[in-house]
Amino acid sequence: IILSAYGEGLWLSGKGLPRRLYRGTLEFSQDRGNLRIINDIDIETYLAGVVSGEAGDLSRLEAYKAQAVAARTYTVKLRHNHSKEGYNLCDSTHCQLYRGQGETTQKAREAVNATRGQIVTYEGKPASTFYHSACGGRTEDMTFVWPFEKKPYLMPVRDGRLGRPYCAIAPGFRWRTKIFFTGLTRIAREADWITPAEEARGLRVCGWGPSGRAHELELY
Repeated sequence: IILSAYGEGLWLSGKGLPRRLYRGTLEFSQDRGNLRIINDIDIETYLAGVVSGEAGDLSRLEAYKAQAVAARTYTVKLRHNHSKEGYNLCDSTHCQLYRGQGETTQKAREAVNATRGQIVTYEGKPASTFYHSACGGRTEDMTFVWPFEKKPYLMPVRDGRLGRPYCAIAPGFRWRTKIFFTGLTRIAREADWITPAEEARGLRVCGWGPSGRAHELELY
């Protein structure tokens, strides 16, 4: 089933799901017992929703513009993320957060319109413009995060003034977690880090990345 949602758009909601406004066309299909909805929409309208969802806490228009360019570049470079599933990008932070058009802000629309068509390039190709809400005060060298080819423009930098990073207001800036040795043992066995007869009894940091984060851990 394909529905047109032009003009004022089409509101969708369901049990346990938020009410969201969509524009463009909506394709409804069944996928292994689940309902799948694909929203076909032009990139600039899509970006207004992305910028509103990813950067709704920004205050200055220039910051919104920077986010718009980064998100547009990400969209162009990774538009085939889910091509095997029959669409381009998902609406979660796995790709970019997109909540439809119901929460689109005026500043986001202005930023997208002011930067229309602009992307970041490196050696004539769209650059890798990864972004996130919290960096802990300093970003990391990308090769310490993903097994990708090193990019000279993706180097660790300090976020704001020393001791007062801009991202300190982000909900995930400070966090803690617990890893029990039973769970660590299971993970280590499944990854063949230890034999089935061995147990993880301790963990220590034995290497640090350029940003000061732990890079290598030793099980014992």
